[in-house]
Amino acid sequence: MPLRLTVALAACCGWGFLFSRTHSPGDTMPKSLTVLVHMRKTVSVGDRFGRLTVSGMPFRVRRNFIETNVVCRCDCGNADIFNLANLRNGHAKCCGCLRVDAPKTANRTHGGRHRPEYRIWSHMKYRCENPKCERFPHYGGRGITVCDRWRNDFSAFFEDMGPRPSNKHSIDRIDNDGNYEPGNCRWLLTKAQGRNQRTNRHITVRGKTRTLAEWSQRSGIGAATIHRRLKAGWTAEKAVRTPVKRLPS
Repeated sequence: MPLRLTVALAACCGWGFLFSRTHSPGDTMPKSLTVLVHMRKTVSVGDRFGRLTVSGMPFRVRRNFIETNVVCRCDCGNADIFNLANLRNGHAKCCGCLRVDAPKTANRTHGGRHRPEYRIWSHMKYRCENPKCERFPHYGGRGITVCDRWRNDFSAFFEDMGPRPSNKHSIDRIDNDGNYEPGNCRWLLTKAQGRNQRTNRHITVRGKTRTLAEWSQRSGIGAATIHRRLKAGWTAEKAVRTPVKRLPS
């Protein structure tokens, strides 16, 4: 078993503290280990460092080099000796229980935060709620929101959507004007989603706003043709109303 020091407060004064080591039969102590006394006070009983609360006065020991130690009690109830420098720089925050509890807390708070679905969930909220997002005008800027069930609960989002089928899938809204909510979202291949977004693009012609797919049905011009025209810089009216030239047969 590793060597453990058991220190007991023997006497104290305004400037320093005297500690002694409890010795057990058969126990050995390195010759280089000595306890120093009359050390200037550096921390106080009750000071907190993460989950640790100082419960004893600091003391110095020499083990090849001088180090300052202090007795602390963890929130979980365990007490142990900690290096003061490690407490101050944040390297020591608990007795070791934090390494066990932290994953449980993270999973409870964030669900599978390392899963690709968590990143998609975060980006979904970001483009709907943060005006600094460059895509905000196409989402939150035009009234697209995330439903209350999903907004603050990734586990609910994951329960409704399920795992992403592949890394080529992304979240898609069936109704391009609808919100991110159960019943209006699905996993769709990125390529197919791109086609869906193009045909759901809204175009205003002579004061009437319809999706590109609707204009295609009304005009008899293919949605892909209208999309290419708009991309080439045509006005919406010209793209929708200009007949397609037929090659002579």
